[in-house]
Amino acid sequence: MLVLPRYDKLFREHSLKVPSHTDLLLTVAHWVESHVLAAFLIAFALMGTSLGLAHTAQTTAMSRPRRSLILLVVFGLPCLVFILAWVGVESTHRTLIEGLKR
Repeated sequence: MLVLPRYDKLFREHSLKVPSHTDLLLTVAHWVESHVLAAFLIAFALMGTSLGLAHTAQTTAMSRPRRSLILLVVFGLPCLVFILAWVGVESTHRTLIEGLKR
């Protein structure tokens, strides 16, 4: 919400192209910046859903593989999204530095 829109501004000022996944991140960051309340409500709803699913998986009698799969999705999916965002920002930063050196 704070960092990526500034990167986007720098890319536009210097007419630098970004990879498609980074462009998607910049578009999402722009949407979050312009719809802060909705973004926080969505984040809190997803966090509550994850908490509820994790609690249900731990308290309901089910097979161990099924419980592990549910917990892997609940905790692994947000980690995967974070890693993809981090990689997108890192490639964006590298592209920006190369563009500014020209």
